[in-house]
Amino acid sequence: SNMSYFNKGIVAVGILLLGKWDILLTGCLEALGETFVNIPKTTHVLSLERVDFKFKWVASDGSIRNENNGVDTLVEVAATTGVSETAHMIGSKIVGNMLRYAPDSYFEALANNGRVGFFLQAEGSTVYPEYVHLKDRPECAGRCNDDCSDTCIDDTRKYDLLPGIGGVRATCVDDNLLCNSSDPYGSTYNVLNHEFAHTYHQYGLPEVIQIQISIAYQNAYALGIWDTDSKAMANDLEYFAEASTVFFNTNNHGNFSGGMNSCGRPSGFCQNEAEARDWLNFADNDIYNILVEVYTGNRPMLPGDLAVCTTVN
Repeated sequence: SNMSYFNKGIVAVGILLLGKWDILLTGCLEALGETFVNIPKTTHVLSLERVDFKFKWVASDGSIRNENNGVDTLVEVAATTGVSETAHMIGSKIVGNMLRYAPDSYFEALANNGRVGFFLQAEGSTVYPEYVHLKDRPECAGRCNDDCSDTCIDDTRKYDLLPGIGGVRATCVDDNLLCNSSDPYGSTYNVLNHEFAHTYHQYGLPEVIQIQISIAYQNAYALGIWDTDSKAMANDLEYFAEASTVFFNTNNHGNFSGGMNSCGRPSGFCQNEAEARDWLNFADNDIYNILVEVYTGNRPMLPGDLAVCTTVN
């Protein structure tokens, strides 16, 4: 009968919608607002099952694996198929070196709740399901106002065009990982170090540490330790992420850190990781102590062995 066909149609639509529910739910949760390039925290986890992604996995000792054995706690590091093996390895190394000396409980929390993904400039971060709701739409081309505001960050740039996003999945464009001629920062700034610090902050660190970061930020702002008009001092998330890039000495970019990466020089930057860490310890001891705890388990002499342009050899 016509009614039975109608019922079948309802069931089919229901199944179709059910299959999309993961993305819809996460989209709704994450669209509640964002700070700079940070997507607000959600507890919902999406897995990638599309054929146009490839995967590596980072273990707690920083080693990189091509398979997930289903036993060890590992951080997922995805890449679109167009991303080179070299870029995929460099990005995985950055994640591994940032976490290899971290307290086990922080690593496990991050691995269980956060992940990483690399993309080509033509694809953008919105190639990943976590950020598909931020994708530009034809009717929003060149517009960030009204009903198109969800396709842009505060400064009117499109999410699609950002070199990276720091949310539940830290993303980074391959050109920045490779430090090639198309790198949007001209080999002065390690985007993944910054964005993954956001992910670690929001999805790996316990609330007590997050509160310590907020207090350190408020103290640094009140004392004017760093330029309060800088991106680093916009909020506690940017404060921690920029300080992280200085802690690993991956930031020779002049405009973001509010003096964090200067090592006290009127012009110029910290020359190496040891100097950068000493400078943070001297100038802003509160954030330094937090960085030492979350990245080295209170062993500040353990090296990050990263660079603005990290290599895999």
